[in-house]
Amino acid sequence: MGKGLGRGLDALFQTGNKNIVDEVTKNSENRIQLIHVSNILTNEDQPRKIFDEKSLSELANSIKKYGIIQPLVVTKKADKYDLVAGERRLRAAKSIGLESVPVVIKEYNDQSKNEISLIENIQREDLNTLEVAEAYKYLMEKYNLNQEELAKNLGKSRSTVANSLRILKLTDDVKEFIKNNEINEGHCKILASIPSETIQKALANKIVADGLSVRQLENLIKEKEENIKKPKKVIEENIWIKNIEDQFKDFFQTKVQVKQNGANKGKIIVEYYSNDELESILNKVNRG
Repeated sequence: MGKGLGRGLDALFQTGNKNIVDEVTKNSENRIQLIHVSNILTNEDQPRKIFDEKSLSELANSIKKYGIIQPLVVTKKADKYDLVAGERRLRAAKSIGLESVPVVIKEYNDQSKNEISLIENIQREDLNTLEVAEAYKYLMEKYNLNQEELAKNLGKSRSTVANSLRILKLTDDVKEFIKNNEINEGHCKILASIPSETIQKALANKIVADGLSVRQLENLIKEKEENIKKPKKVIEENIWIKNIEDQFKDFFQTKVQVKQNGANKGKIIVEYYSNDELESILNKVNRG
């Protein structure tokens, strides 16, 4: 195995996640140990559910050449070790037949382990938008946290957590697009604001079919909203005109059309089919 390169364990965590960062890095003197892969148990609550085979293959090739640059993080569990961070590295190592991997052994409770696993995946951009939302929900439910508490633990804003959780309300069809990385987080935020599942699905299909950007999606929705408002106004005006035509028809006892040529002008067409009928109409006008 090649000599390790890189900045060490602290490279996993960025400034802003103080609650976790302090816990992970305060014992920087902890030495790296080699542990047999069969003794490392993966986390069943790992937020990342989809592991891209091509990406794993590229990582495996990198490990072949340089070794595992970033040690895995584990906690002791009887005669085994629970994996906290580094499942992609572990999978890649196993795929090329490595028997042992470098680890740093830490002591964490279950909540901290799950939070650290989530942070690592988010900061490495290994999770899709749906996986992040599901991980947030899982942590909140399992450890009885509200959005503000979870946000503080993860070094996120409460609005970030809230917006992410809204994605869970999307339809199953839309969620499939997310899993396949066919729509991004920006698309999801917009779609999550639409209450109609039918419209959600239709817009998601259009995003995928036409490769719409977030801006194009916003413009499309704005255009549709304007079109929806216009017919409503036209319908109201048509009802008003029809009512007036009916009143003229009752009065003259013949067909009458009201034609609008603008906002405040137009013409009234009163039809007649004989001279007698015309005279009758004239008499009604004179009496009126």
